[in-house]
Amino acid sequence: MVYQVLEWTCTVIAFAAFAYRLGTLPGNHRDPTHAALCVYFFGSFFSFVIGLDAVSPHVADLFHYRNVTIILSHAAVVVLTAAQLVVLTYWALPPERARHRARLLVAGFAVALAVLVTMFLVSFPMERQGTSATSSLLNLRNSGYALYVALYTVLIAAGQVVTVRVSWRFAGTATQPWLRRSMRTVAVGGVFILGYCGMRLFQVAATQLKYDVTAYNPVQWFLGDVGSLLELLGWTAPGWGPALAALPRWVRAYRRYHQLRPLWEALHRATPDIVLGGPRSRVADAVPGDLGFRLYRRVIEILDGQRALRPYLAPPVDANGPTAEAQWVREALKAKASGRPPVSAPAPAPGEYPEDLAGETDRLVAVARAFQREP
Repeated sequence: MVYQVLEWTCTVIAFAAFAYRLGTLPGNHRDPTHAALCVYFFGSFFSFVIGLDAVSPHVADLFHYRNVTIILSHAAVVVLTAAQLVVLTYWALPPERARHRARLLVAGFAVALAVLVTMFLVSFPMERQGTSATSSLLNLRNSGYALYVALYTVLIAAGQVVTVRVSWRFAGTATQPWLRRSMRTVAVGGVFILGYCGMRLFQVAATQLKYDVTAYNPVQWFLGDVGSLLELLGWTAPGWGPALAALPRWVRAYRRYHQLRPLWEALHRATPDIVLGGPRSRVADAVPGDLGFRLYRRVIEILDGQRALRPYLAPPVDANGPTAEAQWVREALKAKASGRPPVSAPAPAPGEYPEDLAGETDRLVAVARAFQREP
């Protein structure tokens, strides 16, 4: 169950990241790291989706070979590992050196992939039982396939060693907080994948020595999936991280925006022209676009509404604070609604007026709460 949840989670995240990157590719087609990340996310998505138990049998039927998903998934992992290293290479080296190093990396991984495909076809593993995870372990009794898995695992481990080292080093020099966090997350994910590689090599050796290592199979798949998930989150964090960090501020502003509505509505009914562009319905007001501007306008409109009521105010009382100001607004609204003529010397609104918008918003929220309570 945990294995399937992790596999599906990684599949969905990888596809979402690939779709987002692909959509922004036309505007970044000259950036090799952008294209490499597209390849990385697609490789991640393909490697997971092809191994899902809901998908794997259909792919096997299409190719008339029940273990074809093994080589397809492994090939995708080799490609995504190369793409990941290309990104780190361009980040770590000057452009000319990075371009030369990236070409060597791609060529080297292409040769390695060709060798792996050849070894797989020669060994041609046939055993299939249960899930994709258990079937891979069963075929390790085939010495040719075991050698293939060992070479594949060493190749992936080598890529992860470089990923961990470069990502952690880059995190130490990154100036943007979320880029620093993302690179550390990638590095930690790489450590988990190295744990997976270690377990995989242990399984290869133990199976060839006739030891039963079935009990350890969930551990190595857990390490691999968690590591892959962490790397996916790390590579996407610079995009969603700042928005996540801003979410508490947005929620606080949203609450204040709606907490001000009762006071704003009362003032708007008394003086309709305080609203810029006409009033908004409750439905439209439920999810305001450009919340920062809307909150700012609501504060200004409330202050304008109070200013318009000043000729109708009763003389100020000694009391101060939100309750006194709410009572003052209530009495002024009643005076205007009754048709009472304005007083000759309008009184100022009681209360303290901070100079910053945040302080003014907090003050008016307190007034709005008091205004809702009947005296």
